[in-house]
Amino acid sequence: MSLPAPFLRPDSGAFKPTPARAWLVRITTPAALLALYGLLALGLFAATWASPVSHVIGDGPDPPVFIWYLRWVPFAISHGLNPLFTSYLDFPDGINLMWQTSVPLLGLLLAPITLTLGPIFSYNLLMTASMALAAWCAFLAFRRHVARPWAAALGGLLFGFSPYMLAQSLGHPHVGVVFICPLMLIAFEEAVLRQQRSPGGLGAIIGLLAAAQMLISEEMLLTQVLLACMALAILAGLRPDQVRIRAAHVLKVLGVAAGMLTLVAVWPLWMQFLGPQAVHGTLAASNVFVTDVAGLVLPTSLQAIAPPALTAVTDRFSGSQYEAGAFLGLPLLALLVFTAVRWWRVPAVQVASMLALLAACLSLGVTLHLGGVTTGIPAGLLALAFLAVGRTRVGRVTPVIFGLVWAGLATVPLLHNVVPSRLMLYVFLFASLLLSVLVDRWDFASPRRTMAAGAIAVLALLTLLPRIPFATSPANVPAFFSAGAVSTLPTNSIVLVVPYAHELESRAMLWQLSADLRFKMPEGYANRPGPALDPAPTMLGHDLMAMQQGAPAPEVSTAYRTAALAELRRWQVQAVVLGPMAGEGRVVEFLTAIMGTPPTQDGGVYLWRLGPS
Repeated sequence: MSLPAPFLRPDSGAFKPTPARAWLVRITTPAALLALYGLLALGLFAATWASPVSHVIGDGPDPPVFIWYLRWVPFAISHGLNPLFTSYLDFPDGINLMWQTSVPLLGLLLAPITLTLGPIFSYNLLMTASMALAAWCAFLAFRRHVARPWAAALGGLLFGFSPYMLAQSLGHPHVGVVFICPLMLIAFEEAVLRQQRSPGGLGAIIGLLAAAQMLISEEMLLTQVLLACMALAILAGLRPDQVRIRAAHVLKVLGVAAGMLTLVAVWPLWMQFLGPQAVHGTLAASNVFVTDVAGLVLPTSLQAIAPPALTAVTDRFSGSQYEAGAFLGLPLLALLVFTAVRWWRVPAVQVASMLALLAACLSLGVTLHLGGVTTGIPAGLLALAFLAVGRTRVGRVTPVIFGLVWAGLATVPLLHNVVPSRLMLYVFLFASLLLSVLVDRWDFASPRRTMAAGAIAVLALLTLLPRIPFATSPANVPAFFSAGAVSTLPTNSIVLVVPYAHELESRAMLWQLSADLRFKMPEGYANRPGPALDPAPTMLGHDLMAMQQGAPAPEVSTAYRTAALAELRRWQVQAVVLGPMAGEGRVVEFLTAIMGTPPTQDGGVYLWRLGPS
């Protein structure tokens, strides 16, 4: 038994294509849209694509880290190494890559590109394709709910090029490659609503999608499961009479999916929880990387229309630039509210509206932030706001859903790892679906109404337009690493590279890649036991990090020099390389005092070699 057609696809009745035209549209529209979305993504990142092997899409310390991950997978496989663990960073302890955002599946899929055109080109291709694929897969999901293809295309455009996607494109492919998310929406509908496919085949597909998502981002898989549970609770509240009828089919699908996921996940999860350098505990993020209430209506510097007076406020938001992707804008919010009110009786609109609202509220974190100020007001109090729709069937369960999930995100260990601001992905997913429904069901026979709605839609589009050119960063790899000079270092030697790689500093990792991982480093920007994002604490490492942040060099006494050399011996360092950096001169003096000999200069770097002890 299937739910009524309006639950899945509103009958607008305004657009009835002929059978021949409908067939042509089904064949040509998806291909044309994928090409169009791809061209738009290329245009957005045009500044990088002018030189895609020497410039990187985005900014900050995170892109080099992901470029490193993309190169590690094919390197490890070709050298008979474990692709989920490496000692090439934080030597000798190494790092457990399942505790990192290491996107191993993407590294494997992009290996042919990485090995031929280089990891920087591969990364740029990944970030560009991620937006086009997100938009296209969202179109496929929305097309099931609307009659007009271009209505679904508009929704796909909003999702794939949303402020959330713009922010993550600065350097977070693990939560920016989201094309699986709308595919999971399709699979959810097939498993719970349509129930016309065999549980075995559908379960296998869902299991493979879940396995792929796990090997891209475990956090994304966890939040997809969370949203699916919330959707099931809402649907059960809407149609309690359908629960018993549909439960058997859903359980069969879940059983097959769980079995398929287990087959793929058993080794990676064993490595993560029982392998070397397993990380216990969580980094504080649940009330730092959150959606600021003002961020829902105030643009950031990523938007084309962003007056300085407003960006002065959004620049003060907690967290980082990578997580400032919550901007919806007043015009789009007005369209979404209108859609929810006007077509509230359509079950798909009810579910999408409530899920978007729940995800937005949960993205606020533990306590509310307003204009960059932590108010201390528990965001869980927003459960009271859901009482406003308490008279409806769906409204009866939403306060309970929100309260339970909010408490889980704040306290339960696994859920506590979720970065709240990233739940805005689902806000844009369901907002894009609502926009598609609005455009599909709008009565274009009324010129006055059409002009009014069109004006608001154009205003919403203008407020969401991205700033062009998008952020791009030069690789700036010293010639020593990219030329033959690095071959003077023995293969698999241990090299201390300065600037010392740690949290928010990753240039050394990119330079190591340019040398094709010829050497290992006692440093790295990675999550290690503690948990911490810095290498294991050492005297020399601490002082190098402090100097890189502007602190004066410590006095190199005889005792200090002896201790520093002992640390280098313990790391088994055979050479120290200093590349271009701020305050380069004083770091040269500091290292020279420790080494006891002046460096040689080669290919834009200073080089010290350590002799036998």
